[in-house]
Amino acid sequence: MALPTQPQINERFDTATEEEVPHYNWIPPEWTGASKPKFEDTVSAEKLKFPEPNLNCVALLEDRITALREKFPGHLDKVRAKRSLEERADSDETLQQMSHPDSNFRHVDKNVYSETERQRFLDASDLLENLRELARRDGELAGAAQEMVGPVRRVRALLAQNPSGMRRLKLVFEWTLCQTITLLGELNAAKTKEEYNRARCSYIELLKDLDDHEPHTKKDKPKCGERGYGCTIKWFYVFPLIQEGKVKGVKVVAKWNPHISSSGAPIPH
Repeated sequence: MALPTQPQINERFDTATEEEVPHYNWIPPEWTGASKPKFEDTVSAEKLKFPEPNLNCVALLEDRITALREKFPGHLDKVRAKRSLEERADSDETLQQMSHPDSNFRHVDKNVYSETERQRFLDASDLLENLRELARRDGELAGAAQEMVGPVRRVRALLAQNPSGMRRLKLVFEWTLCQTITLLGELNAAKTKEEYNRARCSYIELLKDLDDHEPHTKKDKPKCGERGYGCTIKWFYVFPLIQEGKVKGVKVVAKWNPHISSSGAPIPH
């Protein structure tokens, strides 16, 4: 496997600058000539081994994933696209729907507090809330006690064993995997210049969107299941495993604050 030349490296950086995406991410070449571009291999010819991904993607992807499954039999057999969307921020208490980008992703990082310290916070929050009944003897104190209910309950939620913020981050990472697998599969499946360049543009838009940490300042506002999740991600990295000019697998890494989620998956090819 030949190493890239300096002109090739310069071209990749120029393309990333032009497309306004992070320079460390892979960008497929544009189809401009008569034949479909052949991707440069990124791994040796050894057999790639990935467990078949077991994902429940948003229902918005169902038709596209079904089309890929038909074009590449034996792939995506454990990938479903039945997940519904949260109607508005923090509206899904069961956390089974795809979280809205504006939902609450806050959480307390692991290993910051010992179990004893965590329990001290929980005991204190319970005590404060239980004092509300006693505070009712005086109107002023009753009002102040009521005002502290929200913050006290947020403390308990942040210190839960499996906080909702972390569970929502897990859903976002699953969403990024679903999007990446679908888009790279569509690049492999493309037979025409229009199909290929459309998939390429969509892939680049995903990279740009996940690198956008202030999506509310843009014309296209965050939309559940579609865009705006860059507000929860510190950085996002895609490394395609390319053999014989085709994407056969992918490594995806996302850094939250300060957690890192990573996964590898085969790509329909």
